[in-house]
Amino acid sequence: IPGLFFSTLYSYTGLLLFLLYTGPLLFLLYTGPLLFLLYTGPLLFLLYTGPLLFLLYTRPLLFLLYTGPLLFLLYTGPLIFLLYTRPLLFLLYTGPLLFLLYTGPLLFLFYTRPLLFLHNQT
Repeated sequence: IPGLFFSTLYSYTGLLLFLLYTGPLLFLLYTGPLLFLLYTGPLLFLLYTGPLLFLLYTRPLLFLLYTGPLLFLLYTGPLIFLLYTRPLLFLLYTGPLLFLLYTGPLLFLFYTRPLLFLHNQT
């Protein structure tokens, strides 16, 4: 009987009123992730579905903006992280060994030489 009630409410009131009457969780269950994202926005979508579905239904740059660099690195991997962020941020979050493996010796020397110079001065 609750399913019949909600489907009737959904068909007679429209999506926006259905969201207002039932709340975000039931709206997500009855309409699916894509309509939920369109009607509630990225922040509620991230809170109710989690980072993995958020990454699947949005762009990586939006995922980086809403979750931060650490979760972005964990969910996308080092290569995508390097493509969407700056090399210096990649160096700070992954360390020198992964930075050397993914960027090569030329960029490694370019980005680590000032740090090594500062280390030798002290």
